[in-house]
Order: sequence, then structure tokens, then C-alpha cells
Amino acid sequence: MADINRVFLVGRLTRDAEIKYTTSNLPVCEFSIAVKTAKREGEQWVESTMFLDRISLWGKRAEAIAEYLLKGRLIFLEGRLRMDEWEQEGQKRKALRIVATDVQILSVPKSEAQAPGPAPQPAPEPEEELVEDEDLPF
Repeated sequence: MADINRVFLVGRLTRDAEIKYTTSNLPVCEFSIAVKTAKREGEQWVESTMFLDRISLWGKRAEAIAEYLLKGRLIFLEGRLRMDEWEQEGQKRKALRIVATDVQILSVPKSEAQAPGPAPQPAPEPEEELVEDEDLPF
């Protein structure tokens, strides 16, 4: 059986996303989220929050959605885990990163929802061509 490396998360952005470009002009959007979890301890539910601060989204999707990834917004992301390794002051360092392949905005913060005017919408997905029944070869 093949190994599986998939991550699905729902959480709130803890800061506005930053768009950067590599030396080869490839866009990368970096952001962080907070994910709440709850577990039962005796008769009560206890909530805890996990902060994931090393998330990146690459390519055209990163450029299209970066301006909408604002602090407080609830998002869904799908991606994979990657181990970043580097050397700092003679010490080897490692940190786990989430490389997002899909990001969807689920809601806006209450402060934005109450503001007048239309809420910003994420960039539209490319439209699929409609195929008529008579165009099908079977």
C-alpha cells in the first residue's frame, strides 16, 4: 500500500496572508491558522487551540486568493505535510510545513459581516464548458 500524505483543516486565519515571489517569479502565499479542538474531560468538554503558522500556497491560485485571506476569516484547506530543514548558527533545524493545494473561504469575521457594502468574494474558478447530449460520442 502506498503512503498517504493528506491534510484537511478548518480554522481561522491568525494574520493576513503575505504574497511573495521566488527568484524565478513563482508566487507563494504564506499564512497561519488557529484550529480549535475539543475533548471530554469527565463531565465537561474542554477546548484547546492549535496554532499552525507555516502554511504556503503556490502558483496562480496563491495570487488569486491572497488578498482575500484576511485575519479572522474561517477557511478550509487541503494539502500535504512537508518537513523544512535548514542550518542556523551551526545548528540543524527542522519544522513541519503545510503545503496547501486548495483553500476555500468559509466565512468572514463578524466585524466584516456587519460592515456596509458587499463582502469580498474569492476569485472565481474557471468555468467548465457545457457539453450537450448530442455532442457525446456514445
